[in-house]
Amino acid sequence: MLENSELLERRIRERAFELWQEAGCPEGRADEFWHLARERETGAQALDLAEESGRNYPPDSNSQNFS
Repeated sequence: MLENSELLERRIRERAFELWQEAGCPEGRADEFWHLARERETGAQALDLAEESGRNYPPDSNSQNFS
């Protein structure tokens, strides 16, 4: 069974490839797509964790309770 970090790495790699293909497979921009995919996947992961815990993410700006 893959660990969470390995699963995240795989999802980032797959997302980066999809983004690269959608952009027309430009040469020399692998790092750009990797970073973009990482931002999106780690953001999605944070949202998933927040939903599991029943918290708002990000907290409402009107809310005083951030826990």
